[in-house]
Amino acid sequence: MFYGYFWNVGLLSDGKTQNPEMEWMPFALPSIDSDPAKVQVPFAISTYYVVRKGAANPEAAIKMYNLLLEKSFGETAEPEKYNVDKEGTPIFEYPLIYGEPPRKNLDAHLRVVEALDTNDTSKLNAEEKGYYDNIMAFKNGDISFWKDDRMYGVGGSLSVIDGYSNKGLFYYNRYFGAPTQTMSEKNSTLAQIQLQTFTEIIMGGSIDKFDKYVDDWKKLGGEQITKEVNDWYTAQK
Repeated sequence: MFYGYFWNVGLLSDGKTQNPEMEWMPFALPSIDSDPAKVQVPFAISTYYVVRKGAANPEAAIKMYNLLLEKSFGETAEPEKYNVDKEGTPIFEYPLIYGEPPRKNLDAHLRVVEALDTNDTSKLNAEEKGYYDNIMAFKNGDISFWKDDRMYGVGGSLSVIDGYSNKGLFYYNRYFGAPTQTMSEKNSTLAQIQLQTFTEIIMGGSIDKFDKYVDDWKKLGGEQITKEVNDWYTAQK
């Protein structure tokens, strides 16, 4: 059992190749009580692109972005050239400017599942058609495409995200400001003790280490960061 992103199933592909009987199933987070568990969603924007004042061709950034969107998701899209190639290389990680529709993968899953049910691929874009073809290849015996079925197919990991979406179980991070003073000073230390504690627990250490970690996290800056974030949020209202 492990917790991860919808695409983490791809990390298990070699295991499936070595042991075709191996199976993995995605499940929603279990709840501690009668209320369904919500999933945390961080601030969605991680990168900003800026153009220097006085640049000779500031429109070039928009043209590059429009080209990226068209060749990745538009009518003339070429996913094997601009998204992921046949060898699995994630080409989408390398353009100078990148972005994608917020629900790209979830919408792809929904449309692929519909196409599998109706045998009609006319509503699929080039990327989605690739997932559909891979899933059909898996169903016809090509085990190398197992991961596509476990992500985009019926009952795949994206179906769990669809459940979260339909039930309104997303808990969004309300903070989207610059790092606070204490974040700048203490975040690296807090991240280190988190990594160390969680690793020790996973390797067989006592689960009681978590309680000490929480206390240490608060004392070493976490409590002050929480106050700074709450003060920032209050000031926005």
